[in-house]
Amino acid sequence: QYWWRNLLFIQNLFSHNDMCLNWTWSLACEMQYFVLATILLFTYAKNPRLVKGFTAAIFVGTIMWSYSIGLGAKFQLSFDSAFATGTEIYISPFVRVLPYVLGAATAWYILQNQMKIDISELKEKCIWNLAILVFFSCIYSTIKRDMSVLSAISLFIIGRLLFSLSVCWMIVGSATGRGVWWSRILEAKVFQHINRVSYAIYLLNPFVIAFFFSLTNASTHADPLMLCVLTSGFVVIVYLASVVFSLAFEMPYCNWSSLMLKRGSKQKCL
Repeated sequence: QYWWRNLLFIQNLFSHNDMCLNWTWSLACEMQYFVLATILLFTYAKNPRLVKGFTAAIFVGTIMWSYSIGLGAKFQLSFDSAFATGTEIYISPFVRVLPYVLGAATAWYILQNQMKIDISELKEKCIWNLAILVFFSCIYSTIKRDMSVLSAISLFIIGRLLFSLSVCWMIVGSATGRGVWWSRILEAKVFQHINRVSYAIYLLNPFVIAFFFSLTNASTHADPLMLCVLTSGFVVIVYLASVVFSLAFEMPYCNWSSLMLKRGSKQKCL
């Protein structure tokens, strides 16, 4: 009924109960942030101070918005609460923008410093280890359920903030060639390859699972061994489908974009 919202990338601005292909809410967020970032980049070229102020306002605004919505909805760290506040918190671009703001600020900082970070090797190792500790702490900090609404929404916001900062450091550290032994594992070619098809995997896996179960009326027993076999099969099928999807859609667009940028650079030189 509301498929047209997906075409306009605005499905996350409406109730999640009415969403067509409800897992595509993140695609809408990505497109909205991309459009906003493009506008800000052009504006930054003429008025850097205005863009910096606007970005800071977004940062403060998303935190205040998250607190107001969370307190009003009596948010708790549970699946039921997350589903009940799906429209206001989980898929809301006003709440989800926090990691993107931090990522953009990190990218700006590293470019301003010409991909250089002037810290000692000891501090660098400490930051790397702190980043991975914060990363996993944020993931598992939501295990605790019985807490006040203020504590729950604070943990939600602060956890997302710290989680984003830890990821930002991992990206910056890898981009500047500064890392530790476990960070080099993340830079392995196999992970680089998976990264290229990760979004396609995210988009396609519900289709594959739904299609498989639509072919049979038989129930699936919750046997650990059987579920492992079933999951392994889904992993292989989804991976192959994502590779085809990437080659058919993402790669041509990326190549076309690169050619357009190179063409624009040559025209400027002439």
